[in-house]
Parts: sequence; structure tokens; C-alpha cells
Amino acid sequence: MQASRSFKVFGCAVVLMMSHLQVQSINPVKDKMYPAFELDEVSLLDSEFKLRQDHDLKYLETLDPDMYLAHFRRNAGITTNSKGEAINNKNHYHGWEYGGSSTFGHYLSAISMMYKVTGDVALLEKINYIIDELDYIQHNPVYSDESLNKGVLVAFDRDDQDKVKEPNFLRTFDELRNGIVNLTTRSDDRNATATNPYYKTFYWLSGGLSWYTNHKIYAGIRDAYRYTGNEKAKDVFLYFCDWACWVTENLTDEQFGKMLYSEHGGMNEMLTEAYAMTGDTKYLTYAKKFNESETISPCIDGNMTRIATAISNTHANAQIPQFYGTLKEYEYTGETDFLNASKNFFKYVTEQQSFATGGNSEWEQFRTANSINAQITRRSGESCNTYNMLKIAKGLFEYTGDEIYADYCERALYNHILASINTNELGAFTYFLSLEPGYFKTFSRPYDAHWCCVGTGMENHAKYGEFIYFHTDKDIYVNLYVASELNWKDKSFKMTTETKFPYSENITYQIKESDGTSRAIYLRYPDWAEKGMTVTVNGQPIETSNVQRGSYIKIERNWAVNDKIEIVLPLTLWKEAVPGYSKRFAIFYGPVLLAGKLGTANMPESVLAGGENDYTKTTTYDYKGTLPVFTSNLAADKCLELTDASTLTFKSLATAPQNGIEFVPLYNIMNERYSVYWTVSTDMGIAPESGKKYRIRWAGSSDDSPLYMTLKRTDNEKKYISAEELTSADSKDVQVWQIEYLDDSGVFKIVNPQQTDSCMSVYVYRGAAVARDSSVIYTKFKATDYLYRWSLIQNNEGFSLLNYKYPEFAMDLFNYDQRIHTYESNKGDNQRFIFEEVTDETGIYSVRDDKSVNVVGKNGILYVSSMSGIRHIELFLLSGQKVQDISGNDQTSLQIPVSGQFYIVRIMTEQGIAVKKCLLR
Repeated sequence: MQASRSFKVFGCAVVLMMSHLQVQSINPVKDKMYPAFELDEVSLLDSEFKLRQDHDLKYLETLDPDMYLAHFRRNAGITTNSKGEAINNKNHYHGWEYGGSSTFGHYLSAISMMYKVTGDVALLEKINYIIDELDYIQHNPVYSDESLNKGVLVAFDRDDQDKVKEPNFLRTFDELRNGIVNLTTRSDDRNATATNPYYKTFYWLSGGLSWYTNHKIYAGIRDAYRYTGNEKAKDVFLYFCDWACWVTENLTDEQFGKMLYSEHGGMNEMLTEAYAMTGDTKYLTYAKKFNESETISPCIDGNMTRIATAISNTHANAQIPQFYGTLKEYEYTGETDFLNASKNFFKYVTEQQSFATGGNSEWEQFRTANSINAQITRRSGESCNTYNMLKIAKGLFEYTGDEIYADYCERALYNHILASINTNELGAFTYFLSLEPGYFKTFSRPYDAHWCCVGTGMENHAKYGEFIYFHTDKDIYVNLYVASELNWKDKSFKMTTETKFPYSENITYQIKESDGTSRAIYLRYPDWAEKGMTVTVNGQPIETSNVQRGSYIKIERNWAVNDKIEIVLPLTLWKEAVPGYSKRFAIFYGPVLLAGKLGTANMPESVLAGGENDYTKTTTYDYKGTLPVFTSNLAADKCLELTDASTLTFKSLATAPQNGIEFVPLYNIMNERYSVYWTVSTDMGIAPESGKKYRIRWAGSSDDSPLYMTLKRTDNEKKYISAEELTSADSKDVQVWQIEYLDDSGVFKIVNPQQTDSCMSVYVYRGAAVARDSSVIYTKFKATDYLYRWSLIQNNEGFSLLNYKYPEFAMDLFNYDQRIHTYESNKGDNQRFIFEEVTDETGIYSVRDDKSVNVVGKNGILYVSSMSGIRHIELFLLSGQKVQDISGNDQTSLQIPVSGQFYIVRIMTEQGIAVKKCLLR
């Protein structure tokens, strides 16, 4: 029976492969106007980029293909390789690779790219071996399962009894095939619930299938074909794509959309690639099904407010890859909606969600738009995100030639990608690139971490060559000034770039081969080049005064061998403020982000970790020193002084409490503490005065969308006040507090100005040890009952509120989700508040009315009720945009038709104010 079943499967596969061979690949509908050169046409010379490329290659050479293939073999019941040799499938990589293959596809892509770069035959042998084995696994499954007989490649592991471990991928495949989509939330501490906006993108399919990790495997096989020409890789890829279409063909559009609530990577890209290879419109149809309309549609329209509403508070890297997929769809359909979606998404992320590094997200999330200051933590900037944003930027440049995309590539490559690999250790990549002042980078251990960012890290340093030079039919665009050699084989044109940039401002291009054809070379004139850019050709100056920064200098002539272009590109110091928060800034030298060194005190013995959050979820390694600040708002060149141009080392000129802090490029920080964001001492905020009224603003919120601590009545009988939430600036009616000093020592009470017998205080659970995570804030009913007094200390910016009796505790904003907790004091960003004096108290209410108000959303209707009588209702989107004002006329219930899914509802009643969140069912 087994032989018969195998024969049947093989016969089916032959038919599929024959159809693939009979259908020819198709040409793009929209050609790239400025394509990048191929990796084998650009050779890196000595530079920071070459250093990391070589270091990455050394690591890749240590990795064993069979340890990656073990999961695929075990899931198919195969115990030999394609040559019939016994294989020990229990010998495999651990970490994330063990749980579902987060790195294998990237590994295959990376060694394929490295083969293209180096021509190393040993790499080619590994690639061919892997493809042979995947092909064998596809066509010879031992286990009887319909999906296994349709070309699926599964990396979720089995146990020793050859039974599927949970998550049960076979069950999931059967459910999808039968038109069933079961979703579950991943159990973690991000509080994924049906009313939490993070819920959507932390879904998994109930059996554990992740299109996100499948996408990586597809891409690796595609890249093996793309970079080596291995035809069997194409067949394996297409057979796998056939399965994706087959397993989802019984899903309705609604069910398909529900499935996309789970992370799905760039499946639209992969299936469009299958269409390009074959011309079979089936693949394009399914590629479009993998477009998540809830986030893509607003990006097509281009309304930034709508985009912010759709994208904010979602899992960032669940969104980014599909917008490279829409570029691929544009390439093969010509539909401009796809191009616009990618352009507008890129614009939104780079303008409202990105750090100075070019990275984005905090703890994997796109937070609220323009809240970058709030996102500067030890979990800033997932490296996978920047990997995918670079793909989008490069793709957009290839279609538009717009310098803004080249500018992003330069920023992200120098300040995130170069900075994401530890050149002192093999296989050490960052998951998050910490931006928390005083913290340090966490790197992966080489063989038992295998996070997703380890996989993208393998690729990042293999493909630097594709970002340097671009071309038209005859002209060349130089986007990065990196020591390298360009060999345009089709045009018999060769050129070298000799430079030590950014350690030197001198760059020389020398023509090594030319057929004499007239050709223009376009040199990028960076926006940061404040002192201009001088260019000579064979010693003769080129006029550049009429060229604007952020564009290109064109040099056209019949190039001859030994012609020289010499550039002087002065690098200067410059400051960049945090978007939406002008009181915090980073310092650059040319394109390079500088980091101030803050020592190694209290650091772990090794910065290598098995888990990406091993050092981010603990206070053990918090920075205990006083973070330096600049003493006045000086120009950048008055903040730092260059002390060693060969290493780009600077020292600070005006910092307190200590001066002379050493600054170096962020990419050269490996095993020490640092900061890239700084403040000025005069921007710390005002110290509150006794008897005056203030709003207490969280210092991490932006100027445009400040968040204030608010009063809340949680019990109409007891009428006490808790400080458990923050609300946006428009909710001023419950945001006023009053300061009452007890004596001259700086100890004060924070009281409700309308009920001065109620004051804020802290309750701390105590036992053998203080339980950090169970600390909460309460307010005592009478001022005389407060147990803990507050002391005021100045921090880097604003103030920290420390418990007087237990000074190791400070008020802390937890997870930016409107909850305040008392945490052990680490003087972190979440523990900084600014007092803003209130002079206009118009419309101030002293209490909230949460008990009498009820809000339910169902079938496009918000049902609002209050026995106190509804005076007024305001509806807000998550972005803070007000969308409706409704008069309640003291009715006890109202029905409000709405078109969206998630609202913040603010209701004014006779007793006070209620603010409710509502998710429509």
C-alpha cells in the first residue's frame, strides 16, 4: 500500500512539474526604472561593510544543513537522506528553529546570496544538497496525510513517538482545507484580549501553522533558484506554492481575511513570484487573497490619519513584509494601487514610527502615531523590521528614483544593520536594538537562539552590494559611498570606489574598463551634507552650486580607462530631535549616529543570550548611574569635539554631572552601555509649588498628543480617587491635581483639588521580598490615612515620583496601555513626569462616573446607557481623532450607528465623566 501511495503522489507531482515547464515565465508589466546591480557585479573592499560581510560568512560556514533539515524529515517520517544514508533527526538546532523554523529559510537565502557574492563552490554544494533533500521530502513522505502528499514542507517538530506535538499542524491543515479557521492568541504578557488593540496580530492558527515562517522557507527556496539557477529549486518552490493554493481554496473571502489575523509575512510576494515564473494566474489570484485589506486599503488611499488608525498598535513585522509584496504585485499587474500602498505605508512608518537608527517599533509593536519618545526603551527597533523596510525602500527607489529612499537605506544600514551584529562573536545578532539610555545591546548565542532576527541577520550582511549602485539602460546611480568595485558586465564597464568614508571625506572613482559609450554617473548629494560637496573629473571641477541637497550631481561623458572622479564630502555634526518631542535629540556625524559610552558597571558577564528578552524583562542589569545631560541647548558642533578621525571618536564638551564622555559610532558599540538620545538640563520641567494646580504629564508622550494622569471614581459610595489611568489632552475635566508640601524637605502630597481630603498614595505588597509585579497604586479616603509619602527628585527630564518610605519604588507607566504601577526605581523613561501648571479650570469635573455607564458595540451600533442620564457623547478613534459629537439630552440610552471596529467613547453624565473602550462584534 505504501508503494502504491508513493507512486500516486509522484505521478501527481510529475504532472504539476510538467505543467510548470510548459508554461513560460512572464515579463513584468512594470519594469524597474532604476534596478540595482546584481550581487556578483559589486565587490566590497575594506570597510565596515566588508568587515561584517566576512564575519557573517565565517558564521554561515559553521552551520550544518542537516540540522536544519531534521524537522522537515521528521515531520514527513523520513529517516534517510535522498541517497539512502541514515540520518539522525534528533540532531537539530534549538531555540526558535526548534519551534517552527524561524531561520532555515533565511539561512538558505543567505548562503545563496553569499555564493553569488563569492562564487564559493562549497556554498553551492550546500545549496544543491538542501534542494535535493527538500525535493526528496516533498515526494517521499512516509506518513499518510493529504497535505504531505501535496508538497507541503513542515518544520514544526514531532516527539519521539512520531506523534505530532501541539501545536498540531496536521489538524490545522485539515481544518483550512475544510473551510475552517480557528484562531488562538499566543500566551504572553502583552495582555492579548478581545478588547486589547494588540489582539489582532498576536493571533496564531490554533494548530500552530504560521504563514509567517512558511514565507521564510518559500523565500529561501526562491533565492536558491534566483542566485544559483538551480532548476530543481524552482520545481520545489512551485510545488510548495501549489499546496498553499490547494489548502486554502475552500476558504471564503471572510474566512481568508480571518486567517490573515495571524502573522502571514509576505505570502503575497511569494505567490506573485510563482505567477512570474509560470504565467499561471492561479498564483496571482491567491497572492491577492493574502493582501490584508484592513491595513492595505488605507495605505492605497494615502490618508495618514486613516493609516495611523489602521496600523497603530499592531504587530509591526506582521505588517511590513506584505507591503514589499504589494510592490511585487505592482511589478506584475501594473495596478498603481499596489505601488501607492507601498509608498504611503513607507511614508507613514518613516515619518511617524521611526527612530534615529531607521528602525521602528517598541516590543514588536507599532505604537500610537508620533509617540517615538515613548518608544525609546530597551526593546526598541526589532531588527527584522529594518530588514523588511530596506527591501521596501530599495524597491521603491528602483521604480521611482526618488532620493528619499536612498537616504533611508543609508540611515538604516549605517545605524541599525551595521549596529546589529557583534563582530567580536560569531552568530551574534540583535533582536531589539536597545535605545534606552544607559542600557546595552543583547546579542544571540550562535547555535541555540535562532530568533527570527538571527535569520534576517544572516541575510543582512550578505547583500550590502545591492544598495550601493543602481542603473538605467546606460547610466549609473551611486547611492552609497562605500569602498567597492562595480563590474557592469553587460556594458563592459568597470569602476572602483576608493575611500575610507565615513572616516575620511575623500572618495575617488577610477574607471577600470569602458567601451567609450557616453554614460552619465549620478552622484547622490546627501541631505546631511551641510557644507556642500565638491567634485572634480580628472582634476577639473564640476559645477555643483545649482544642485540641491537631497538630489543627484550628474556627470556625463565618454568615459575612458583611468578617468578619475574625486569627491570631497565634508562630514559635520548635526542634531535630530525626536519626532513630536523637541526636548530630546540624537547627534549624527554625517550619516553616522553617535553613541555616548556609559561604562560596563552592573552588566551581565556576557551580552549573548538564548532568549531575546533575557536581559530586557529584568531590572537586574538596570543602569544605576546618573544619566548625563547637556547643560545648555548648544549647536551640535559645540556639544562634541572630534578627538580621533580614524575611529570617529568624540568627547562631550558640555555635559553634567560629568564632562568628556566618549562618543563613537553606534555600530562600534559591542559590549558596553551607551545612549544615543540626550536632553538639555533646562528642559527638565518645572518643580511644582504648594497650593497650585497642575496636570501631571507623562514625559514620554509627544507634544502633539500629551498623556495626563487622571482622576477616577471607581466606587460611588466610597468616593475615593485612584491614579490608574492616563488620558489624552482633550480630557482636561479630570486631569487637575494640587500639590501640598508637608515641610521644607521637598516631601509633598498630590491631592484632588475638588476633594482635598483625598490624596494619592502607594500600597506595596510586602513579604519576604517586595513583589515588583503586584505593586499597585491606591488612594486613601482621607489625607490622614496616607501610608506613603512622595518625594520629588529630578531626573533627566521631568521628575520621578518616589515613594518616601520605600525609595526603591517609583511611579511607573507600564506598557503604555493606560495603567500605572509602582515598580522598582530604575529612573527609566516610564518613570518621568512633567508638572504643567493649570490656570484655566473651565469645565473641570472632580470625579468620573464609570459605574453607571455601559457601552456595548454590535453589528455596527454602539449602545450607550446610563441611569444618571446622558448629557453628551464624544467618539474617538484609537489615533485620538474625534469622529462624532452627540447630544444626549439627559436620555438614559442612545444607539449610535458607526462604521469602524474600535472606539474610545467619552460620556458626560450628571455624576461626571466616563471613558470607555469598545470593540464592535
